[in-house]
Amino acid sequence: MKRLSIKKIAGEIIQMNHVIKKTPIITRIEDASSLIVNAPPSLKEVAYTPRELVQATLPHRNPGDTVPAWERRNGNYTLGIQPGWDFNRKKSCGYPYGSIPRLLIFWLTAEAVRTGNRNIKMGDSLADFMRELGLDPNRRGQRSDYNRLLEQWRRLFNAKISFQYSGEINGKHYESWINLSAADKFTFWTERNNRQLPIDHGSYVELTENFFKAITSNPIPLDLRALQAVKNSSFALDVYSWATLRTYAAQQKDKPQFMSWSILESQFGADYGSMYEFRRHFKIVVEKVKNVYPWFDYAFDTKGITIKPSVPSVRKSLKKLNMPAHENTGNSAKIGDTSKKIQISSKAFESAVYIIVNAGTGWCQYELERQFYEYARSKGERIRNVDKAFLGFVSKKVLKLP
Repeated sequence: MKRLSIKKIAGEIIQMNHVIKKTPIITRIEDASSLIVNAPPSLKEVAYTPRELVQATLPHRNPGDTVPAWERRNGNYTLGIQPGWDFNRKKSCGYPYGSIPRLLIFWLTAEAVRTGNRNIKMGDSLADFMRELGLDPNRRGQRSDYNRLLEQWRRLFNAKISFQYSGEINGKHYESWINLSAADKFTFWTERNNRQLPIDHGSYVELTENFFKAITSNPIPLDLRALQAVKNSSFALDVYSWATLRTYAAQQKDKPQFMSWSILESQFGADYGSMYEFRRHFKIVVEKVKNVYPWFDYAFDTKGITIKPSVPSVRKSLKKLNMPAHENTGNSAKIGDTSKKIQISSKAFESAVYIIVNAGTGWCQYELERQFYEYARSKGERIRNVDKAFLGFVSKKVLKLP
């Protein structure tokens, strides 16, 4: 019988304890997953991110003050960043990196899309603003969310960002780029010793015209609850945004989308040193993202990942959805020109979720709901029991699975 070393046994015990122990991050992801599965995001729970920052991502780690310029390439697209200069402190502002600049961009893009205005107000208080980003306003110390937020604000709003494209078309070479800064103006006032006091003197950030156009021209909608659940990992934030974009592309083309390991490593550039380490960590992060985006349908192989057609985590035309309230308002309904005349009870909706989750379909219940309304309208007749008809519709779809 082969004897195991004490070191190996200890390692296995640690690994077992790691699996058993439920950390605050795991709890937060599980709680978010439950909310996401059972209800779509409200308008306030939708954030956005610009495509350019999904095609190539911001630094995960600090490139350092000695690096004059930083870049990340993805095919014919290059994201370039140069740090700004802080004249008061007489030093480089440094590069925006990690989770906080990503959360800031999600929030800024959402506010810009919502208001249609380049002038973004910071909120009634710093604490409220931080909570919107999923940060903790009560932590103290040098590495507190408060100090990290201020530091990354300076880095992001003073940096010069470039979106550059180059390639060949019909035998001709082309190059195009946008060089821009995120903000024209940035004014921030608060009481240093009391973060609950209102931010006074009109604290705001005024986005540059080019940056405003870049982030609002065709942004990707994201579920803020998912972002807050994985906020501690810049890699997970990037993968969640990417998964939403690639799933939307697969859905639109009605065709699986394949990406090789080399392209993925170039796009995410998580600095793991070897392809083996990148692949291992990428798979772990994808599983984490799957928890907050349960309809993400994919398959790994030795060459890369294939994203299958499904539904994005947030539908593109959210404001036009006009989703019906899931209230038990009666057992029968006449089919009209809108879904408002059909009401599915919350109990039936939960039962539908149970059916599709246990069947392992990866389907989105809200997409099934939409299909049910279309089916009901096509019948053009009175449905005596809406709940029963909806559950029957879902069950038949599950039974038709190969």
